[in-house]
Amino acid sequence: MNVTTSNCSLSISSYNDTVNTSTSSATFSQFSGFKVTAENISLAITLILLDVITILGNFLVLLSFVVEPRLREPFNMYIFNLAVTDFLVAITAMTFYTINTLLGYWPFGMVMCGVWIYFDFAMTFSSVFTIVAISIDRWWSVTWPNQYRFRNTPLKTLVILLYLYLVIFTNIMLFVFFVTFALIYCVRHDWYLRSITKILVDIYFVILAVAFYNLCGCEVAGGKGVTLDM
Repeated sequence: MNVTTSNCSLSISSYNDTVNTSTSSATFSQFSGFKVTAENISLAITLILLDVITILGNFLVLLSFVVEPRLREPFNMYIFNLAVTDFLVAITAMTFYTINTLLGYWPFGMVMCGVWIYFDFAMTFSSVFTIVAISIDRWWSVTWPNQYRFRNTPLKTLVILLYLYLVIFTNIMLFVFFVTFALIYCVRHDWYLRSITKILVDIYFVILAVAFYNLCGCEVAGGKGVTLDM
C-alpha cells in the first residue's frame, strides 16, 4: 500500500512538472517574438553593435571637450551639441528600439512608450537642427570671413542653440504631434494612422527647419543686415 501511494505521488509530481514546463514554454512563446535563428541573431548583433558604437563614439567626443579646453571654441560648441543629441538618441531611441525589435513586444508600459517616442523625435530633430545651424555657420564664415572673425562669439552660438531647443521643446503643435503619434504607436497599433501622423510630423518638421534657418540667419546678421566685406 505504501509503495502504491509513493508511486502515485511520484506520478502526480511528474505530471505537475510537465504541466509547469509546458505552461512556461507557452508563456514565453506568447510574449516573446524573438526566435533563435541565424537571421535574428545577425539582426541582434547588428543593432546592439550600432547602439554601442554610437554611444561610445559620442561619449568620446564629449569627453574630449572636457579634457581639452582648446576645443571650446564657438564653432565647436555645435559639434558638442551634436554629440549630446546623438548620444541621447542612442541611449533612448536606439536602445529601446533594439529591445522592442528583439523581444517582439514593448515590455516597459504605455508611459515609457510615450517617453520613448517623444525623445526619439525630439532628440532626432535637435540633431538635425544642429546640422542646420552648422551649415549656417559655415556659410557665414565663407561668405563674410572678416565679419565672422569679429562677430562670431560664444554668446551668439549659445543664443542660436537656445533658439534650437526653444523651437523643439516649447512648440505646442510639435508636442501635440508627438503625443498623438505616441498614442497611436503605443495604444492603437494602427499602421495607417501611424503613417499619416508620421507624414504630418515630417511636413511640420520641414516648416520648422525653414523657420529655424531664417531665425539663425537673422541672428547672424544681427538684425541690421549683412554687408559684404571686401
